[in-house]
Amino acid sequence: MPVKWIIILLAFLSLIIGISTYFVLDNSRPINKLALMSSIPLGLGEVNVEQMVRGESNPSAAYISLKKHYDIILIDAIDDRLSQVNLLLLAQARPLSGPELVALDKWVRKGGQIIILSDAALQWPSDYALGDKRRPIYTSLLSPLFAYWGLEQLLLVEEIEEHSIALGDYSINTVTPSEWVLIETDSQNVDCTLNNNRFEANCRVGKGRAILIGDSDFIHDRHWQSYYGEDDNMLYLLHKLQLLTNLGE
Repeated sequence: MPVKWIIILLAFLSLIIGISTYFVLDNSRPINKLALMSSIPLGLGEVNVEQMVRGESNPSAAYISLKKHYDIILIDAIDDRLSQVNLLLLAQARPLSGPELVALDKWVRKGGQIIILSDAALQWPSDYALGDKRRPIYTSLLSPLFAYWGLEQLLLVEEIEEHSIALGDYSINTVTPSEWVLIETDSQNVDCTLNNNRFEANCRVGKGRAILIGDSDFIHDRHWQSYYGEDDNMLYLLHKLQLLTNLGE
């Protein structure tokens, strides 16, 4: 083999090894996929059509934080895309159709891991008027799923004021939080437990796990972002996601 071809071959092999080493050693790159479905414009922000055409966006600080840890797949429906992931975050999701609820329950029972942020009285700021379909859903409409899993959501307070909720090592700041109560269900292979203040429900659903949190406002920038980095609100959510990530591996 001519010398020049040997040199070219060695250079090519060095390039392949270098690329492989980058992917192995670069721990900063998100390796776990996270499907995200939300009526809150976390990924783009509230942008008009012209801004979207120009490729402009104003993602929330929560979304930027999640992107550091996960390869996010934005979805707008419960469909076959769930087969690509083991982890799903529903954040104040739109109402799901009957077939979607069945598909979601089936996905979890097969081993899917899900966190549901469910707010009974969302106070997320929006430029869109009440009733505008582009505005985030005001109150969670997933009660059929909750009831099937043996849960009911109750609004804790009516006053729109800041509340601090103790959750183990974390202290969550938010407004209008909810609590969960256990109810009877005919559903099989479901076992839910509540934390001390009933803000969080942990459920085994078939082979999968579900964590239900009685609030969505807590991931808004104003409740957690500070000059010191990520406060407890976002650290709490990332911790719960990591727990489910570990279970799904």
